[in-house]
Amino acid sequence: MTGRRAFNSKPGRRTGEILIRGGRFFPEFTPARLAGSSLGGSFLKLRGIYVGFNLEVHFDRRLIVTSRVCKISLAA
Repeated sequence: MTGRRAFNSKPGRRTGEILIRGGRFFPEFTPARLAGSSLGGSFLKLRGIYVGFNLEVHFDRRLIVTSRVCKISLAA
């Protein structure tokens, strides 16, 4: 998955637990929890990743909102 800054994530389907890398908050793979994807308002698609949406990630007792997802691809 890529955004304005390169992000990689490996999601856990049921718990939202992920390993995420990219941007200034995640220079290397870091355990976090994916809350979901939003368009910047109060609407949140739980634990999903969608092109054009921002990710909302819980990390170190903070909520990080990423830039919009530009592309999703599967690693080989």
